[in-house]
Amino acid sequence: QTSGERRYVPDEESSGGLKVGMMVRHPQFGVGRVESITMPGPNARIRIQFRDVGAKTLIQSFARLEPI
Repeated sequence: QTSGERRYVPDEESSGGLKVGMMVRHPQFGVGRVESITMPGPNARIRIQFRDVGAKTLIQSFARLEPI
């Protein structure tokens, strides 16, 4: 966490049903686990540790994540 980044713990509704610890599937990166969610709403940044490609930070509205 950088000094300018605020960690946000969302409720399911504001984060599109995603929660920290949840497993998700991305069409390009495959399966991963949500590590953190910052900022509420569609511009939320979601950090995911993917099995095959490592950690990625994605913007929720563009990520096309599918909970599994």
